[in-house]
Amino acid sequence: MFARHALAGAVGLCLATAPALHAQPSAGPSPTDGLWGGGYRSSKGGQLELRLTAIGDLARFDLEARRWFDLGSLECHYVMRLNGAGNGHSSEHGPGQSYLNTATSTSEGCPAEVAFALTRSDAQTLTLAPAADLAPILSNLPDITLSGTLRPPRPEDLHAPVAGLDILGISPGMTRPQTETLLKDAGFAPTGKRYARRGSGYRIQEEVWGRRPLGNAAFADRISVQYTPAMGWNDLPERVSLVQRMNSPESPTSVGALEEALAKKYGPPYREGRAARSYAADGGNMTDGQPCRIKGPHQTISYRHVPFERNGSLIRPHERRGTVNVYCGPTLSVRIDADESSGTVRDFRLSIVDPTPLWQSFWLTWSHREAAAIRAEFDSLGSADTDLPDL
Repeated sequence: MFARHALAGAVGLCLATAPALHAQPSAGPSPTDGLWGGGYRSSKGGQLELRLTAIGDLARFDLEARRWFDLGSLECHYVMRLNGAGNGHSSEHGPGQSYLNTATSTSEGCPAEVAFALTRSDAQTLTLAPAADLAPILSNLPDITLSGTLRPPRPEDLHAPVAGLDILGISPGMTRPQTETLLKDAGFAPTGKRYARRGSGYRIQEEVWGRRPLGNAAFADRISVQYTPAMGWNDLPERVSLVQRMNSPESPTSVGALEEALAKKYGPPYREGRAARSYAADGGNMTDGQPCRIKGPHQTISYRHVPFERNGSLIRPHERRGTVNVYCGPTLSVRIDADESSGTVRDFRLSIVDPTPLWQSFWLTWSHREAAAIRAEFDSLGSADTDLPDL
């Protein structure tokens, strides 16, 4: 007998921003796009693990067996072309459609070509139905369910909007021109501080705006806006992915008055004595004492590499070393620095982080790089000389 188990994806998700909120490229993702994994364990300690990376019309398929019935240990790594529409794809069968990478495989025992049908079962799973050439390896297993450890967000996967979740009208998803208009109308001006992070074919920018100058290039009220990547391979506009504010009130403001204003605009905090707000996927404010921590196969996405203002930062670097949960809604971080002797606010910091743009950005940048690697491997194996060399 054998038992199914989920296979965690071995990929580090460490990108920090996003393209347009609730937007995909015009073609949209395929229902089979993603990094999918799964496997089985036998009663005798054998293991069978499968991983599929599908992006558009190409895929990488890895199959690894350890003491799996009569197979012993086996590693088979393929690249292949996919074909299909609607809710599923199939790997095309025949010469030139799938290649076994013998450089990374235990070639003895691996079929030279493989074929299977793929069907998107639900939001988090993909069903793989193997063709006859995989049947001996899969030892009469039924159709195989793979879990999506990384996948592009579909419209039905995204959280509901949270009414009023903005900072002076600025919220994740706004375009750069919209944001700059709001800032100018509120009396802010660019401080000249601009930070950028570059990746493979993309650039992430953060800009700091200020009002009520204090001298020495300092401002009593600052807003920092991080935009989604400008990607060289598409024309998606830059949009807000993270917005934060640090403000020293112009007139004495009691802590109680600030907390009341926060509650009126953002709702109550998720826990008494804590200022942060946490929102569920349905857009509701969570007030049960715990932030949203719904678990699923999709990995959390780190935003620790978000650019930040190194001197006099709005949000200090260690506060950015968190992750977002794609099954949850946005979060609002709040920090209040108070003068205990007077009960007034010295300054306060607000930061809105939304999982949707981070999720979308990571998929678009990661999948672009991964698709290029798969295509290069596919083209290389397809053009390689398979005749035996003279020795």
